[in-house]
Amino acid sequence: MRCRIVGGFCGFLVLSICLAGCGPELSERDLGTVVDEMPKEAGVEKPYPMPQLGPSTEDEETEHR
Repeated sequence: MRCRIVGGFCGFLVLSICLAGCGPELSERDLGTVVDEMPKEAGVEKPYPMPQLGPSTEDEETEHR
């Protein structure tokens, strides 16, 4: 009796795991669109200015005095 209950429970687990990803069918409209080319944005050709790392020169001079 116990073996049948355990077997039935294991079968239920296997079936639920296999069917967990099943759902309604999606249409192409639901999936969205694919962009093949980059959009044109103003200012893309100018590089981003690099931030200055470390202390500024004024701070360095006051520390050495």
